[in-house]
Amino acid sequence: MRRKQTALLIALLLLGSMIFVSQIRPSSPVQSVHPGDTTGEGPPITDRDKDGMPDLHEEAFSESVFLDLGDRSRTIPGLDADNGTDNQSDHDYDGLTALMEYCWPYSLDSCFTNNRTGLPGKPAEISETGLRWYLDPRSGDTDGDGLPDGFEVAMCMSKTGYENASHVWNCMAFDPLNSSDGLIDSDRCRDLTFGCGDGFDVDRNGIIEPHEYYTNAEEYLYGAPENWVTEFDGLRCSGDSDDIQPLVNPCRTDETRPTGEPGWLGTDPLDNDTDYYRWVGNPGQALGQTQKGDGIVDGWEIYFQLDPLNSSDALIDSDLDGWDFNRDGAVSPDTSSSTLDLGEVFSNLEEYTLYRDDGNWVTAGVKHAPLGIADQTVTTFDQGTTPSLLHHNAHSIFSDDVHGLVYVGTMRGVTVLNPSMNSSNHFELPSGVDLLDLHMWSEGGDDGVLLLSTTSGLITLALDTEGQITSVVDDMETDAMNLMIPIQTGSGGQELMLGFGAEQSVWRFTLDSQGLIASPTTVAQLTAALQQQENTTVETAVHVVLPTEGARLFVGTDHGLLMANSSDFSGGFDSTWIFDVSNAEDFVIPADAIDSALAARVQALFVDGPRDANGDITSPQTLWVGTRGGVHQFDLIVGPSTPLGAFSYDRMINDEEFTANDIHSILPLGDEVIIGSQWGSWALDADHSRSSGVEPDHTRIPGRIVDMTVLDVDGESLLFAALDPGVYANMVLIDPLSNDSDADGMPDGWEFIFGLDPTNPYDRDDDPDADGVNFNPDEDEYFDRSWSNLDEFRYVATSEQGWNSTNPQLADTDGDGLFDGEEYWGFFLERTNFTCHYLNGGYLCDESEGQAARTTYITGWSDSGAGGGTDRSIDPTNIDTDGDGMPDGWEIQYRRWIGQTFHGGNDWSLDPTDPTDAFDDADGDGLTNLCEYQWQQIRIFVQDQGLYTHNETAEGAANWVDTDPNLADSDGDGLPDGWEARYTCSWSSAQEGLNPLNGSDAGNNPDGDGYDVNHDGILQPDEMFTNWMEYYISSLIMLGDVDQDGNPLPMTTSLYNESWNGSATEAFGFYVTQEVIDDQPLAPQSDQGTSDPLSRDTDQDGMPDGWELFFARWDVYNDGWTLNPVMELDSLGDPDGDGMTNWEEYNSIDSNFTETNPDQSSPQYYVFGVGGIASIQVWNEAGSMTSFGTFITPEQIAISGRTCDPNNPDTDGDGMYDGIELLFTQWNQSDLVWTLNPMVAGDGHYDADHDALTDLQELNLTVQNPVNGGLSPPDAPHMWEEAMAQNENAFLQRINSMLFAKGNRAMIAAQQYLDWRSSPEVPPPPLLSTIIGITDPTNNDSDSDQMIDGYEYWFTEWDLDGNHWEMNPLTSGDVDFDSDNDSWDCNGDGEIDDNESYDNLAEYQARIYGKFDQRFTVPPEFGLVSYGRDMMNAHQEETGVSEFQARGLLYDLFVSKDVMSSERMLRINEAYSDNWNLSLWGISDPTHADSDGDTMPDGWEFCYSRYVETLPMNSWRWSLNPVNPLDVDYDPDADGWFDRTSGDMPAEQGSWESRTFTPYDSSQQLSPGNSPLFFTNIQEWELGTLPISNDTDGDAIQKIREDSNGVTTAYDYSWALSDGREVYKFGTNPIDDDSDGDMLPDWWEHDKGWNESNDNWSSYLHIKVVWEDFGATKKPLNVSGMNLARPNMEWTWATFDPRDPSDSTADPDNDGGWDCSGPTCIYIPYNNFQEFYGNTTLASATQVRGSPLLYEGQQITEWWQLRGYLLQTGTPNDIYANYFRMYRINMTDDLYANVLFDNDVDYMILDPTDDIAICRGDWTDDWERRWGTFDRFPNIGQGEYVWGWWNLDIDGDNIADGTDPTDYDTDGDWLNDWFEIDDDMVDGVRGNGGSPIRYDDRTTT
Repeated sequence: MRRKQTALLIALLLLGSMIFVSQIRPSSPVQSVHPGDTTGEGPPITDRDKDGMPDLHEEAFSESVFLDLGDRSRTIPGLDADNGTDNQSDHDYDGLTALMEYCWPYSLDSCFTNNRTGLPGKPAEISETGLRWYLDPRSGDTDGDGLPDGFEVAMCMSKTGYENASHVWNCMAFDPLNSSDGLIDSDRCRDLTFGCGDGFDVDRNGIIEPHEYYTNAEEYLYGAPENWVTEFDGLRCSGDSDDIQPLVNPCRTDETRPTGEPGWLGTDPLDNDTDYYRWVGNPGQALGQTQKGDGIVDGWEIYFQLDPLNSSDALIDSDLDGWDFNRDGAVSPDTSSSTLDLGEVFSNLEEYTLYRDDGNWVTAGVKHAPLGIADQTVTTFDQGTTPSLLHHNAHSIFSDDVHGLVYVGTMRGVTVLNPSMNSSNHFELPSGVDLLDLHMWSEGGDDGVLLLSTTSGLITLALDTEGQITSVVDDMETDAMNLMIPIQTGSGGQELMLGFGAEQSVWRFTLDSQGLIASPTTVAQLTAALQQQENTTVETAVHVVLPTEGARLFVGTDHGLLMANSSDFSGGFDSTWIFDVSNAEDFVIPADAIDSALAARVQALFVDGPRDANGDITSPQTLWVGTRGGVHQFDLIVGPSTPLGAFSYDRMINDEEFTANDIHSILPLGDEVIIGSQWGSWALDADHSRSSGVEPDHTRIPGRIVDMTVLDVDGESLLFAALDPGVYANMVLIDPLSNDSDADGMPDGWEFIFGLDPTNPYDRDDDPDADGVNFNPDEDEYFDRSWSNLDEFRYVATSEQGWNSTNPQLADTDGDGLFDGEEYWGFFLERTNFTCHYLNGGYLCDESEGQAARTTYITGWSDSGAGGGTDRSIDPTNIDTDGDGMPDGWEIQYRRWIGQTFHGGNDWSLDPTDPTDAFDDADGDGLTNLCEYQWQQIRIFVQDQGLYTHNETAEGAANWVDTDPNLADSDGDGLPDGWEARYTCSWSSAQEGLNPLNGSDAGNNPDGDGYDVNHDGILQPDEMFTNWMEYYISSLIMLGDVDQDGNPLPMTTSLYNESWNGSATEAFGFYVTQEVIDDQPLAPQSDQGTSDPLSRDTDQDGMPDGWELFFARWDVYNDGWTLNPVMELDSLGDPDGDGMTNWEEYNSIDSNFTETNPDQSSPQYYVFGVGGIASIQVWNEAGSMTSFGTFITPEQIAISGRTCDPNNPDTDGDGMYDGIELLFTQWNQSDLVWTLNPMVAGDGHYDADHDALTDLQELNLTVQNPVNGGLSPPDAPHMWEEAMAQNENAFLQRINSMLFAKGNRAMIAAQQYLDWRSSPEVPPPPLLSTIIGITDPTNNDSDSDQMIDGYEYWFTEWDLDGNHWEMNPLTSGDVDFDSDNDSWDCNGDGEIDDNESYDNLAEYQARIYGKFDQRFTVPPEFGLVSYGRDMMNAHQEETGVSEFQARGLLYDLFVSKDVMSSERMLRINEAYSDNWNLSLWGISDPTHADSDGDTMPDGWEFCYSRYVETLPMNSWRWSLNPVNPLDVDYDPDADGWFDRTSGDMPAEQGSWESRTFTPYDSSQQLSPGNSPLFFTNIQEWELGTLPISNDTDGDAIQKIREDSNGVTTAYDYSWALSDGREVYKFGTNPIDDDSDGDMLPDWWEHDKGWNESNDNWSSYLHIKVVWEDFGATKKPLNVSGMNLARPNMEWTWATFDPRDPSDSTADPDNDGGWDCSGPTCIYIPYNNFQEFYGNTTLASATQVRGSPLLYEGQQITEWWQLRGYLLQTGTPNDIYANYFRMYRINMTDDLYANVLFDNDVDYMILDPTDDIAICRGDWTDDWERRWGTFDRFPNIGQGEYVWGWWNLDIDGDNIADGTDPTDYDTDGDWLNDWFEIDDDMVDGVRGNGGSPIRYDDRTTT
């Protein structure tokens, strides 16, 4: 590494020397020559030190310079002609070496080559010193311009200079030998030239003066400390960038640019918007920008102390003068420069943009300067000058030479200036009225007239003899005219004018000689011509009479120039577009390189021609045309006919400033033409026929000049100019650090957001929205109390919902119909109706009283508020000051004073400060004041847009009237407003046809109620229940066309019954219930008892008003109506006594024809009453939403109509009460009918409840026992009698349940039952008598015993022994009977448990669930799978029959069992041919023990029935099914032998008895083959194995590991010893896990012994240890020379046969011990039995069974007992005593597995470095590891495994399954297993000695 570093250093030094050499130019151009060798041409240039700089140059700069700054000083060395290295010095720290300074203006690349053709330095003839001028290597700023030499050289070479043909650098800016560079402002212009600068016009005078520059030196030094000096501090830069090249080490400061990038530290003197980074985040980070700038020039940011480098400050609001416009409590920020209008802050960028004002920052008003002289003073007039203007926005100006006056048209009115007297007078327009144009007619009136066009119309003003305004001559309201021009008619008696307004409108009007205005008329032809160019705006116009062409009108627009022939003024204007946006550049100068349409904008027109001595034009020959692109002359001689060649603009272009050619006004003066432009004024040396170019003798008036005039003032001709300010005045410089720049008391942001001017200090007193108050409107139109902009800002809300500040541009800020000033001052004269008032509840109107009240109101204000009007101020920012929902203005409009006389202090019916009046109802019409207001809004909406949801058009609603809170029936239709509005404030679509606005709706029937009396399907007018009737049923009984008193009605009705006449004593409304009254809580008492015209069911009782009205009868006994549309309790009535309520009688109607709720019809719904309250309830079990009436016939309709008849107990005349049919009806899904229907005769032949019994059979059961072919003696009791005798309470409960289980549908019958039980001596009524003994035809299980009535009916018979019915559908006492005694003892405990009983109930449930308690094993997507369905599925899939055929097989299976079954089937289907299929198919026969005849008892099949995927068909089946004979061949537990091949030899077949195997004969043996052998249900039945368990004896516990590249990929049960495999493949006993009884489990012997290659239990292995003698003992070692190796092995047979107990005592690996205590050594075997148990003392099963060993108190006879005993499993000590535990539990635990392959070849040499871990209990295997790495203890409780567990563990329980009987040394530690176990057993405590599964420490010496 050190060598590498040395090499790197050398390389860097070499590279550095190359760089240094490049800075030291060769000295050959400057030579040392001996004087004697010279040729006489002059002294040679000598360079003694060969440093490239002549000796003379070095001597000239040899003197040192001492700099003393007070706080620091320094001596700067000079050059030394004898020091050859000082050429690379930079003692002045300016980034230039002495050699570079000498060479300048040559670069080093040219200085010492043939490229240099002259001397370096600036030649004397162009040098400021008069001598050749060199850069001074001792001064950082040779030319003293504030810019270091190095900075200027770098700027010149990188940005502003170029190398000329002589290889001299010419610097257009930043010349280090030009002292003026530092004081100029070089920033590039838009055309990339230099000098436009980034200072700004601070004083807004239109000229950026030197003191307003942001100079180059200031830009370079931006951010520098005050004492920054180049010779001390170096250059202001950081890092090394292209801009700093080719300087040498220029940046000596530690200061860096915020972004960390290299570059200059100051602002960019060539870019007016330097910002190159933005600040992001908090605390923040500087991020560079791909595009520089923030939209604000550097100079503006410097002036206002912003950061010109950081663009982030553009969008902040430094002075916090933004405004929360949306009043959400936060001032939203500006997020980008493109979305400034979305933020509410008044950001710095917005303030700068406001200053720029789209280029109009120059102050406006009127300005003048001497005419024809250059560089004179410009004088400005505005609101703050003397003389003053009315407003700074001046757009029109005229001069009066006679009086020496100037008339100025400003936005606020007219100012008359007297320059000589330095005074002015004003005519101010009323607030809110703006002056648009001004015309002076000197011949009008006596002394002249001024014509004003304003936003409200036209005004003429008279002038006096002094030229001053005296009075208003005329004032006419017209459309706004933005421009007026006179038309030359030659008539001096009147002035004909044209006016141009919005949307291209044109009017003409005249002024008479006195200045009176004739009404304007439209000029349609000219309007049409202008509209040819879409959205055209007229900018200027002029009228001229041409000598040859006649009168012509020229109209300049923003879309082109229009010429109209006005010769026939009365006949119209024949118009032609001279040019438009499509071709303007063919005629005039282009205005924009991109947008050609801008050239078409004509902004100034002026006629010119030869002039006489007075300067008057004698012949119009030229039209001066000013466009956006420049000045033009249009030849009026040829132009009208040939316009294309008539335009000239030669020598009319102003090249000084491009905005000077944006022309707004032109003033020809004969010998010169004054031009008013966007840039200001300038002059052309020109007349009507030529132009010689720009006139130099002119003083420019800066700003956008829109009009000009000349006036001779005190002998001096002055040019007066009117300036348009653009949007903002810029009288005061907008200040981003002041929240009120103009100090007018209004924050800048507030003014900005509301369209005011934050640079105009005078707009504080303006009232642009004219919302002040005039207390004397009858006298003038000027405000006595203004509501100025400042007032609007200062306003503080007086209500909770209001806000601070009103809107200065909106007279009615809150939109409540009242002006802001009116609300603030509380003066509502013009808004108040004084004529009408309330007195003692009456409403009175009187004109004279109203006038007196108005006078009193005014007088009160005129007399300072004492008396008269005493209104309080309300909130102008809250539409509803009192928050009552009614706008303040509406309350004022509709308020009426209260009292006898108005004195000013009266109460009002409405008060905008009183919220409680919203709920008042002055006119008592049931509609509150608030609602009356809201209904007015509805009228406005409908009349404007219509309302399609109500089928109302705007035209149809044209005659609607407003609701009036002072008029009860606003529309005059006889119905109160409130009743028509339904006492609501809104008009829902449900109210269509009725409203208080429409006076023609009394005869409407919006709810469509009534009754079709003649049943013709059409509701005739006399059958309708109209609005008028609905209102007046409260007081009238209507009998056709008269009332009860014989008074005529306004219409005729058929909705009555003749029985009423003479019997009925009270109108329906007399009985109105409180509930109905409460439904309309707002209704006045006068409206109570009316029905609801918008509801067909007023009382909401489910019966329509018209139906109730028609079917109503007067009950003379109870003195009331049986039906009443305003009394809901009649729904419970049953006037005809049929058990069917009135509600059910009506709602039996076809729901398509119902007038109430189509979703609530009978029988699906019913009415129930408790405590006099009726409620509609649903019959959840209805099964259909089809009503009874759906099935009615036309014939029945003609008789009874579409409903049941509440006055007829048997509507259909079929002999059954309507109520009986209703109670027991059911929906028949097959035929889609009701089984019983009170509107259809002849019912009862359906089996409605699908219980295999028809309704008639069920109803007959009261008198007839079952006829089913079974034993039924004649003297057997009726079933209901048995049921009652067995348990009377249960019997009664059944009846009770039958009635009450129907919900409340059986309300009438249930009441009869209760009455019967309370008086049992009284016979029950007929209805109840029928119900007592029946099974419920609507309930398939009447006794609720889970067996349908038909099942019990058809399979019952009289049990002579038990003297009872085996099944009885009327009692649940039979559920536990097992008629065929086929239940099975599944668990073999000798008893039939509840879950084993296959009783009658279980056999019935089989047809629904299969096995009930296993129903959840059926996947949800299959639904319920019954045994019958399963049988059919099986036959369809397995035998290929159809579903129909499968059902037939199921049928055949049932009938073929015996004769009894066949006969029973006939009877079942006798009553109904499909009865069996419908209700009983698939049952397990409760009278037969083997329903499917498959020899497997039903109870056994039921016992092991599960729903599983079943082999061999691989389909879902019930594993065993009592009705499926095919299940004998199923293998549901998949325990067959499926992987056999043709090479496999099946086991010998036979039987096991007492662990002895007996073979079958040869006929029952299996042959080899490769087809699967299924272990079927019938085999399981015969062998006694479990058909739903693949391992009956539980010995298939072996697990198999799969791996990939040594990584475990799977670990699961092998199922090697499943029942079928034990029988077929291995010949072991499937019901015994130790077939041969040798106490070695079958699974262990299988794991160790099965040889798959030869299908037997023996293998020939190289495992038998050869023991060697070691003295007096033997060792399992091999002595080879000096090495002790592992023992030699011999081949031997190893057998582990679970059918043969003898192999348990074999010892194939010969790994026992030796007893050498005698004369010879005797071998002690360690046999297979001992290997499994890890024990050396117990050697066989016989020994164990003969011992007294006990396990859990029992003699040990089985392997699992012995294993549990030895390992102490299941005991508290098992974790410490289990010597086969493999996992380590803590650091002190030594009882764990550790099997290694140590690769050692010599017992004496221990080398652990190459050990291979086979199984380690202190490691966690990767398989199922939950967390961490392998080298930690496994967490067995979390399912983790010991590392390599499968080597010792067969079943995955982390317990070793013995030692390895085929490996003498299971753990690989060189110690044989017997030795380690024997060692461990010495002290009788296991686990504290050696272990055969743990690699024990072996110490070698």
